[in-house]
Amino acid sequence: MKRLSTIFALVTASLALLAVPAGAGTKDFTGPACLNIQSGDFAYTTTDAAGNPLAQPFFDGDMSIGDFPCKNAQYTLFLYDNTSATGSPIATITVKGSGLPASTTVTYPRFFFNQPGGPAAPAGGFVCVRGETRNGDEHVADSAPDAFPCVIVAGGSSGGGTGFN
Repeated sequence: MKRLSTIFALVTASLALLAVPAGAGTKDFTGPACLNIQSGDFAYTTTDAAGNPLAQPFFDGDMSIGDFPCKNAQYTLFLYDNTSATGSPIATITVKGSGLPASTTVTYPRFFFNQPGGPAAPAGGFVCVRGETRNGDEHVADSAPDAFPCVIVAGGSSGGGTGFN
């Protein structure tokens, strides 16, 4: 009887482990779901429709988050001119949650390079994007991408997607 109880306990424990998918219960952010970066969609435009270089190249970006924006949240993108995201970013774009619509997509204002008093367009023809969320002025709740320092977006292309989480 004791042996049967032991076998039953082992089978029950094994079934419980099978019911929980790998990685379940873990999260890579702190705080509410509105601070969870899920993906990003970015474009760095350096030429016009005819292929002529723009005097003022620009960056567009969207970040998908886990829930509607939190009122006190800050959603920030850092643009670098190197692939290791070292040194100071050449541009920082922050959007506050209080002014955003009820959507799980944070849309950033278009950022123009080569503006008077602003940063020059990166000489390498690309920007490398890193994102973070904060709840007010508190610690960083989430940063992206998780697997590498930043997402490279070459001039005339877009990047981000599922690797930016």
